[in-house]
Amino acid sequence: EQRILREWIAEWVFDLRQFSLRAQPLARGDIGALQSDYAELSATLGAQEAALLYQEMYETRLRMPAMEVVIAGAQYYVASRHHQLGTSEPDHEACLRFLGEINVSVDSADVGGFTAFMRASQTSHSRLDLAAVLLDLGASVNHRSRFGGVALHEALMAQDRKAVSGESAEGVLRSLDVCADNDEEDDDEGDGADVIQFHPVFTYQMYGQQERVFGYKGLRINLHYAAGSLATFLDVAYTKRVDQMETSLPVILKADDIETPMRNQLSANALCSSKQEFASRVAVDTREFRPYGKKCHEYMYQDTTYEIYDNAFDSEEFCEYHRRMQTFLLFYIEGAQFIDTSDEKWRVFTVFEKLVLQGVASYSLVGYCTMYQFFHYPDRKRPRISQFLVLPPFQGQGHGSQLYRFIYSLVQRTPEYADLTVEDPSESFDDMRDRNDMR
Repeated sequence: EQRILREWIAEWVFDLRQFSLRAQPLARGDIGALQSDYAELSATLGAQEAALLYQEMYETRLRMPAMEVVIAGAQYYVASRHHQLGTSEPDHEACLRFLGEINVSVDSADVGGFTAFMRASQTSHSRLDLAAVLLDLGASVNHRSRFGGVALHEALMAQDRKAVSGESAEGVLRSLDVCADNDEEDDDEGDGADVIQFHPVFTYQMYGQQERVFGYKGLRINLHYAAGSLATFLDVAYTKRVDQMETSLPVILKADDIETPMRNQLSANALCSSKQEFASRVAVDTREFRPYGKKCHEYMYQDTTYEIYDNAFDSEEFCEYHRRMQTFLLFYIEGAQFIDTSDEKWRVFTVFEKLVLQGVASYSLVGYCTMYQFFHYPDRKRPRISQFLVLPPFQGQGHGSQLYRFIYSLVQRTPEYADLTVEDPSESFDDMRDRNDMR
């Protein structure tokens, strides 16, 4: 249902004629017409009733509130140069501030649960200048849409790295701080539909079969990854620890070690020692990181390019990158084990999302697959898929099927391969494989 609603919202196209006569000055950024209309309404109905008409404004099929109408106009009406036909220069900032002066709510939401601030900061037409105005008017950065995301998460889903200041270390630090604040607020809530901050399915390989950590109150363990290079920052925070509390018990209570079990599973070369170091690496990697291996296939999904790369462990650079990737297996595949990268019979296929932002390509890891090439008598090979993972933010979008079909076609057209097998597949992989084999 969420996917269908997102697609329905995404199909909306700006057209000034969709808006009522009262809303059109807001979309055009015509502060003179807005003030004139409000003055006429106040003279007829009174100031309170006039303001209420703007407070209860819901426009187009998306049911945009007044503040969001202003933002939509600033994004699309100005961009399409329609304002050149008007009689005055658009001033959407003045319209926002005027609505604030008459006490129109800045956090009213549309049919998708999006506020004006979320629209200003999330789309490819982001208006960060107006987002700053909305913050000045009291907009909440922690408001959640119907899909569970706050403005930061929606910005990333909308694939607008500029909107989360991904080009600067300071922007990354702000993003980390917003995520941390959001975690604190949601300690007692469910996981929601957040596709940027996602949770592990398994942690027993780090914290035992019970998957519990003793001795902390308000514990948060955030493992931050750069989307492409997988540079890593482990952030552990808590409000109290048991060995720091006064007690009358005759025994000494000791809190569990949190960081060592986690660090033992992470690549030491990828770990950053501070937020500042991590932010700097992300800012650089966003512009400079390129996938390892040989590009062998690409496909499109929702107007975005995805690329598949073929790798072997004869490259030390890729071996290091694989050490960063393999930790995800422990979180999402039950019983997963790290493979022996000294064995030359392994092939690894990686999938990356490619975004071109201001002329610079930026890559994000989508998932990967390891394939072992067994001997097949007398002179051929029998490849076996060993590990197959699509990261949670990209699941349910067909990327697993794309990767599987590519590998299947590769095996079919390679004479030395006899057939394709799978090692201990999960139910979800079996389902995906069956659907693709029947195509």
